Amino acid sequence: MRGTADRSAERRVHEATLGFPEQRRGGALGAAERISDAGQRPLSGHLVVATFPRDRERLERTGAVIDEALRLYPPAYAIYREPVTETTLGGYAVPADATVMLPAYQIHHDERWWDAPDEFRPERWLGSSDDRPEYAYFPFGGGPRHCIGMRFARMELQLALATILQRIRFERVTETLEPDAKVTLDPGTVLVRTETRE
Repeated sequence: MRGTADRSAERRVHEATLGFPEQRRGGALGAAERISDAGQRPLSGHLVVATFPRDRERLERTGAVIDEALRLYPPAYAIYREPVTETTLGGYAVPADATVMLPAYQIHHDERWWDAPDEFRPERWLGSSDDRPEYAYFPFGGGPRHCIGMRFARMELQLALATILQRIRFERVTETLEPDAKVTLDPGTVLVRTETRE
């Protein structure tokens, strides 16, 4: 299958991941602070930028916050593919050059794969074996055409969030988000109050 790519989705992943879930149980930043090592003690023994690989392995919980944010609000909320030859998917005939939509947002909120799918629960990513189908979670697409920057983006998000939380506390101001399905899922205006850590 050929994929239609959108490079702006890669640029927007940071904004959506850190911005969207502020409406959920104190928000992603609040949850990250509650469950990650970053808000508890300095990384690498001092207040500096988190580095890879030295600090990344200690940031499993911060990674869980990022995974949950991407599950709830995947920046690429729908992915489109075109079969190069006629094929059958789930018993349905799909002609060559038809457009097939993979609705990441809907699949990431499907009760068949997720308990309480509309709740922000980073804990679901910690210490449990994943018995879901491979594509129950695909914020970066999947297969041979998944986002080439996926691993770098995840690493960068994890280290950036940990580094930020060492220096700043966040308090949610925006109470309700109204996501807008544009080229990517746009959180709209997200206001937070910040306080520098001592």
